[in-house]
Amino acid sequence: MAEAEASPAEPAAAVAIKFLRFIMWICSGKDSIFGLDMEIRPDTKQLLELAHYKMPFGKFKGRYLVDLPLPYLVWFRQKGFPKGKLGDYLNTMLTIKDNNLEPIIRKLQKDFPRDST
Repeated sequence: MAEAEASPAEPAAAVAIKFLRFIMWICSGKDSIFGLDMEIRPDTKQLLELAHYKMPFGKFKGRYLVDLPLPYLVWFRQKGFPKGKLGDYLNTMLTIKDNNLEPIIRKLQKDFPRDST
């Protein structure tokens, strides 16, 4: 009997994998995630920064990344995300919006407001 081909991950599994990768990216520990004694502790400051990060340029300058239209984020993916933190956050926000997870970000914005200075 022939071996079954590996099927692509189901959407929920793909979202979970992307979310775990994001959590690992913002973890304060830089050691291998496969170490048995390592405890994953997300950097809450960085997660809150993502929730409150605003677009620094262009047509949507000053808007929260969560408020950017999905086609705009898709366009960035096609053209190439900017280097650095902004590109990482835009890519993460595309994954969040593509999987209808914006309520999580909006709840963070509401529960942890930033001072407007």
